[in-house]
Order: sequence, then C-alpha cells, then structure tokens
Amino acid sequence: MGVVPVSSSVDITEIPNNTNAIWYKDAGIRKTVYFSCIIFVAQITAGFDEVTTGSFQAMAPWQTDMQYPDASRLGLITSMLFVGGIVGSIVGPYIADTWGRRTVLATGAASCLTGSILQSASQNVGMFIFSRSLIGLGVVQTLVGGPSLVAELSHPRVRGSVLAFVSVLHQANDHERLTNIQYNVLWYVGAILASWLTFGTGHLQSSWCWRAASVCQVIPSSFLLIMLWQIPESPRFLIAKGRREEAHDILATYHANGDHNDPLVLFELREMDASVEMELGHKKQSLKVLYSGPSARKRMFVVICVAIFVSFSGQNIITYYFVPILNSVGVRGTNQQ
Repeated sequence: MGVVPVSSSVDITEIPNNTNAIWYKDAGIRKTVYFSCIIFVAQITAGFDEVTTGSFQAMAPWQTDMQYPDASRLGLITSMLFVGGIVGSIVGPYIADTWGRRTVLATGAASCLTGSILQSASQNVGMFIFSRSLIGLGVVQTLVGGPSLVAELSHPRVRGSVLAFVSVLHQANDHERLTNIQYNVLWYVGAILASWLTFGTGHLQSSWCWRAASVCQVIPSSFLLIMLWQIPESPRFLIAKGRREEAHDILATYHANGDHNDPLVLFELREMDASVEMELGHKKQSLKVLYSGPSARKRMFVVICVAIFVSFSGQNIITYYFVPILNSVGVRGTNQQ
C-alpha cells in the first residue's frame, strides 16, 4: 500500500486544470481539505491516551482500583498499547489493500471506541490492560489508512501542505513532501485536552476522577465513525481493484469540478495506472529483496534504526513514567504532579 508518486519530470502546476488558482475559492479542493480534517481527528485519540495513562498514576482512586500496580505491572499497562499496535500494523495493511482505506479507518476507530468504553468501565487491572491493547490496535490502523487516504484524495497542488498540516494558503510546488510523521500533528491537541481534563477531574475523590477522562476519549473515534461516510474511497485503491470508472469520477469531481476530460485528471489516472502496475510486479517478488544485496540490507538497517530511535527519544519516559519519577524526588501531591 503506497502513495501515488508524482513524476519528478512534470511540473504539476503547469498542467491545465479546471480549478480556481486560490484553493479556498474552489469547491472541489475545499471538499478534499474538509475530508482531510475529518481524517486527522483520528490522531487525537493517540495523544489523549498517552497523557491520560500517565496522569492516572497521580490519582489515588486509580491506584486503588488497579491494586497499586508495581513496576512490572505498570510496565505491562504501558506496553499493551504498543502490543496492540504491533497487531494493528500487521492486519491494517491487509484490510486497507483488500477492503479499502475507509474500511481500515472504520475498523481502527471502532477498536479505539471499544477500547475507550472498556477502559472507562474497567473493574480491575486485567480489564484495563485489555482495553489499552484495543486502543493500540485501533490507533495504528488509523495510521495505516489515514495518511494514504489523505494523500490519494488531496489535490496535487495542495497535497504536500495538507499532509504537513501547515498553512495551505500558498501554492508551493511541494507535492512530493509526503510523510506519515506529520499525520501526528493532532496528537498534541489530544495531549493538551487530556492534560487539562485530568487536572480538573483529578480533584474528584472517586473512581470518576479517571473514568470521566476515559469516557471523553470516545469522542474522537465516535466523530470519525459518524463522519466517515462522507469521505469517498481512495481513487488509487479503486484502480487497483479494477474500478477505474469510479476512480475517474472521484478525481473529476474533486480535482476538476466534474470535468472528466480535464488534463490533470487524465494525468493522475495515468500515474495511478503506472503505479498500480508497478506494484503488481513487486508483489511477485519474495521477501528476499529486503535483505539481498548490500544496498537492500543498508536500507532495512536504516528503517529499523529509525523505528527504534523514535521510541528512544525520551518522550515515552516523560509521558508514562513521570509520576514515578516525581515520587522518587518527593513530589507526591496530585495537584503538584
């Protein structure tokens, strides 16, 4: 499952296109930006979850309800999010390539929703741990489907800006800047909301000090499930499934305001045809291509290192274990922490 490449030898801005030069004055481009905003909401759950899990440890009722978890139990509570994520990274691409990007977004949001409900209703530490694995499973599935769907629906002229989630008021030719990392921009929105919410509920003297925050965690996933029906399927996925006419209709509607003969739309179709044909050829190759030859092994080494070092940045320690760190230096009050 990949993002449609745009040929480096063609300046996409020079291809005639039936759209307004200013993106927000064009109905089709405005709709694709709107669709992207809906998809981005999925990442609020990830930021929300990480902050609440760390904040819960500062709440006496949570400690009581979880039977005062020791270091190993606390590590299990934390790591189950990533265990679920590993499973999600395995099943997510298969769902996306078999049933579509919207489907994997829906299954991911449903998993996050189910996990949040179970977390808020947890009666013991085992139930709490299981709920976190479901949240991890869902978050990664939204990461699998979200960036791809955004990239494959966005108009090429604003694709790079939309994926970076920065101002799209300029018309920079930066369509090749496609990264999944920028998809996490709303992680911080979820983290900020969770920080203030748990600070407020932390004053409660009952289990609702942490259950209330868990209940609020269902909002982003519920929003995505409700709004997802408005978003069209990825044109690239439709072409891969032999549904070229449907893909053509979607591109014409949102990238050329209904003009099926628009030069840019026809160019995108050709690019997608070539990309899908190339990937079909790659599927015939075995996994040996990942490590056969010095260059392949070097690429795999770099990929593995990036994945490991991102998690070793220190963020997880601060997020999940800040309360034990504060306890060790004598800062023990809920408000102080």
